[in-house]
Amino acid sequence: MAHGQEYWATASPPGNVFSLEQLYNDTLNDRLMCVGAVSIDGDSDLSDNAVLIYQDGTWDTLLIGSFTIQSAIMYEGKLILGGTTFSANDN
Repeated sequence: MAHGQEYWATASPPGNVFSLEQLYNDTLNDRLMCVGAVSIDGDSDLSDNAVLIYQDGTWDTLLIGSFTIQSAIMYEGKLILGGTTFSANDN
């Protein structure tokens, strides 16, 4: 019979997490990716949203910008993200 882990530790992601749309286990790079709506500077403005990366017990950020990422997957060694954009540069 399978059962859960006996002891749990708080991961404490950085910033103000409004919603997590997906937790993606990136087995190729041995990391957990968290995507959704996160304000890195801790306010309620999502112009500094980011993909959160948890690896080796520490958090890092990737792709800080004005968007909401709803899904993530590694495909042939490349990170593919899907979601919405609040503002876009036409370049």
